[in-house]
Amino acid sequence: MDIRLKLYVPKTLLCFTLNSITLSSISNLDTRVCSPGFSSSMIQLITTLLTIKVLLRLLLQFSTFTSRCVFRGEFFKQQLSKHISDLMKGRVSRFIEIGKHITFKRMFLEQVLSGKKRSTIRLGIVRPRFSEVYIACENYVYAIAEIERVEYLKVHELDEDIVKSEGFRCREELLKALKRIYSKLDTTDYVTLIWFKVKKIFDKPKRLDKIIEKS
Repeated sequence: MDIRLKLYVPKTLLCFTLNSITLSSISNLDTRVCSPGFSSSMIQLITTLLTIKVLLRLLLQFSTFTSRCVFRGEFFKQQLSKHISDLMKGRVSRFIEIGKHITFKRMFLEQVLSGKKRSTIRLGIVRPRFSEVYIACENYVYAIAEIERVEYLKVHELDEDIVKSEGFRCREELLKALKRIYSKLDTTDYVTLIWFKVKKIFDKPKRLDKIIEKS
């Protein structure tokens, strides 16, 4: 899905297309002049203004946290200020939100429910919308967990403490597992580390669609 920005000016229509909502696309604005009449400097100025507008819009999304969100304004003080240059240059592969549930593969479910796996790594900048989430696997919900904190870092910054919290024996094993999920993963890619604590395990798994209907 593309986000399409259009600027109407006398006798001219400039179209700007962003590939989805990814920050990386900001640095690759597709500018097309649909009719003549503007100099290259004017087009560059308009492109710059629209780029700033999109950046401000994305930054506003970062800062718009409700009372149920995990880190609220703290993100600006710590994480965003730390990585602002990379965000501005479009080096983040994706920016998404997660809702009321976090999905895990079957191979990780037992570790999650037992408490051995206390965090999960997701590619890109991921913003949890809620501090309490359902633990889901293959369209079933198994538990309720509380998100304790959220960190943003690059793949090469994943240290031994994170390896342990993820339930792996060594860093190489963790990276191998990540690359099975994200085949094009690079050491300079940004990832989100979501720390959580399982609060309640259901006696019987509940269907995810039924849970969503009630939410």
